[in-house]
Amino acid sequence: MRYIFFVFVQIALGYALCHYAGRRVPRDQLLRKVLKWSVIAIPVLSIGLILTTSLSGGSTPELVTDLLFAEIYFATLFTLLDSATKCHYGRVTALLCLSLILPVMIAGRRNVREPITTRYRIMLPDEKPSDSVRIALVTDIHLGELFGEEHLARMEQMIEKASPDYVFIGGDLIDRSLSDVDTITAAYHFARIRESTQGLYFVLGNHEYYGDLDENVQWISSLGTLLRDSVVKLRPSLYLIGRDYYKALDKDVVPLSSLADLVPDGATSILLQHRPREHWERDPEVSGIDLTLTGHTHAGQIFPMQVFQPLLFCHNYGCHPSGDGMIIISSGYGASTSRLRIGSRSEIVIIDLHFKGT
Repeated sequence: MRYIFFVFVQIALGYALCHYAGRRVPRDQLLRKVLKWSVIAIPVLSIGLILTTSLSGGSTPELVTDLLFAEIYFATLFTLLDSATKCHYGRVTALLCLSLILPVMIAGRRNVREPITTRYRIMLPDEKPSDSVRIALVTDIHLGELFGEEHLARMEQMIEKASPDYVFIGGDLIDRSLSDVDTITAAYHFARIRESTQGLYFVLGNHEYYGDLDENVQWISSLGTLLRDSVVKLRPSLYLIGRDYYKALDKDVVPLSSLADLVPDGATSILLQHRPREHWERDPEVSGIDLTLTGHTHAGQIFPMQVFQPLLFCHNYGCHPSGDGMIIISSGYGASTSRLRIGSRSEIVIIDLHFKGT
C-alpha cells in the first residue's frame, strides 16, 4: 500500500506542476521549462534514491515514507506559494516558505530519533500511606519496518537511567506484523527491563489488532504480564487495571465500572489503557480511578493534527484532571507511518507517585 500511495503522489504532483506551468506561467519563461523538467526529475530522483538505498541494505520503506511526506509538504507549500505570489510581498513569502522545507524535515526526524523524558509528580489518596512509587510509561513503540533494535536499545537505556519500580507498555508495541520484528533481540531488551524492575506490564493497542492477534498476544505475553480486562495488585493498597483495546470491533467491551469494582474499597487504582476517552463516548469517567495512563494520540505527531485532535479526544496530550483523579496521555515513544514528527516529540514518561492519607 505504501508503494501504491507513492506512485499516486508522483502522478498527482506531476499533474499539478504541469497544470500550473500550462495555465499560470507564460510560454517563454524559464520557470515553465523548469517546472516541466521537474515532473520528470522528481520521480526519477526519488526512485533512484529508493533503489540505491535498497541495494546498500538500507531501510527502503522508511525512505519511501519520508519522501512521501516531503513531497506532500512540498506540494502543499507550492499551492500556498502560488497564492502568496499574488500579494505585495509574495516573492519574500515564497522564498521564506521554501527555505523552511529542509529545516522542518531535519527537525521532524530529530524529534523521533532523540526522544525525551517527561516527568510528572502525582499525589494520590491512600488509606495507608506508603513509600513513593516510580512508574515508566512507554506507549506507541511501533516495532516493525521503521523501528527496531536501535530504537529498543535507546529505550532500555532511558528506562535504566530513570530507575523505575514498574514499567507500563501502553499499547501499539507492534506496528502491524511480527514478521517485521526481530523478536529475539526485542525479547532480550524487555528481559533486561523486566529483571531490573518489580514488574513489566502490557496492554494491547489498535495496531496489535491489525496483524495476527493471537500471534501478537502470545509473543507479548512472553515478554511480561499482559493485562486484558484484568486487575493486578502491585502493592498492598495499589492496584493496576489493564484494559484491552475496547475500540476493537470484533470483541465485547467490558464496562470500565466492572473492572473498577474489582479493586478493594479504599485502595489506590491505576488504569492502563491505550486510547483516551472521546467526547461522545457513553463509557464515562468512573469514580474510584485515581490515575489513568494512555497513549494512542502521538500528540498529533505531524502539524496540524494537534489542532484537530482536541475535537475528538477529551485530552490529547499531557496531564489533566479526569473525574475524581488524573489522566496522563503520552505522545508515544515511536511514530506511525513515518519517522517524522512536526510539532510533537517522542518521549518516555516517568511518573513519581506519592501517597497521602484519606
